[in-house]
Amino acid sequence: MLDFLNKPYPFNDEPKYYLKVIPAVSLGMFLFMLFFQPLDLAFSDFNSKLYFITGFGGIILLILVINRVLLPAVFPGIFIPANWNLKHEILLNLLSWLLLSVAITFYAYYVGHVELSIPVLFRILLLSLGSVIILIVVNQHRALRKYLKIAIDLNKRINRDEVGNKETEIELISENKSEMLKISLNQLLFIRSANNYIEVVWKKEDRVKKMLLRKTLKNIETEISQYKNIVRCHRSCLVNINHVQKLTGTIHDLSLKLKYFDEELPVSRQYALKLRETLKNLTD
Repeated sequence: MLDFLNKPYPFNDEPKYYLKVIPAVSLGMFLFMLFFQPLDLAFSDFNSKLYFITGFGGIILLILVINRVLLPAVFPGIFIPANWNLKHEILLNLLSWLLLSVAITFYAYYVGHVELSIPVLFRILLLSLGSVIILIVVNQHRALRKYLKIAIDLNKRINRDEVGNKETEIELISENKSEMLKISLNQLLFIRSANNYIEVVWKKEDRVKKMLLRKTLKNIETEISQYKNIVRCHRSCLVNINHVQKLTGTIHDLSLKLKYFDEELPVSRQYALKLRETLKNLTD
């Protein structure tokens, strides 16, 4: 019933971000207290009220910094972004609300000489909750902007790749000019050496096709060197990284799993590092 509480929730573990946002939240609550004065303060002069309200803003600043900056730094094993979920976020916000409510209540009573009553306590709870809600809204806005940027960048890259690959055709011609293969760059899966020939493997209309051409792998690599998505993964194989599904194995026994193709391609240590960097750049 409460399984939704275990759903992943984005946790911001950037102290610099909170050291910018939390003072702004505290300043906003300070200005709200200054102009609307929701608590009946016993001070008669303006300067005393100003000092009290400044302390009110300072309490909000201190507690939010403790909860969002100091606690994650002291207990990094608890605040792990990869394991963070909605339940953890709710508990952290409830803790902030509780600490703010208690601190402001004591501060209002002992420093502001505010007579505590149910309406006053209710206002303190709302003021504390307001600080927490503002921080939640700011965090959500930042997360949405981040995800929107990722989605836009991904969409641009997909569109660019689709358009570029559809318009780009490569011609593979045998050394004696007797055979030629013309395919879309996006269709090409890999090319590997087969004695004095090369085996070209591509996908067309949901079918994997193969063709042998009399040509060396070195020569074909030189001819298609302008296509950055075709990289060497082994001394006997060139692969289209757009079709790489995953890189598996250990550093001594690496292999590539491709989409649409059951057989795994070997990866030699000589080309492993460059291949990893190329794949990482593709997913960034």
